[in-house]
Amino acid sequence: FKKIGKASLMFAKTYPVLFRDMLWHGGTKQEETRRQQTMMIDLLLDNDAFKDFNRKDVEKLFLNVAVFQLGLSTMVANGQLPEDYDDEKTESLLFEAGDLFMNAMKKEKL
Repeated sequence: FKKIGKASLMFAKTYPVLFRDMLWHGGTKQEETRRQQTMMIDLLLDNDAFKDFNRKDVEKLFLNVAVFQLGLSTMVANGQLPEDYDDEKTESLLFEAGDLFMNAMKKEKL
């Protein structure tokens, strides 16, 4: 998750016009996107960190993280973050959100 999120933030910052274009016109490849998401979820299910979770749990986590990451990347591409949010602070925000989603999922399982 962290590597994908970090790459998305970097891409959005470096190529904001292309990022926005892909965001608005990227829906034409939904079948391929779904296939890739399924593969990523399968990989997560094979990871020991997710051994206590079922497919529905991991799919929900994946969606939550993807929605946050896309929203944050969009804000980066559009220059909508506060001025004091440099790359490090923005990445930290992304990683903190991912940890919060994961911890919330773990609490639901208790």
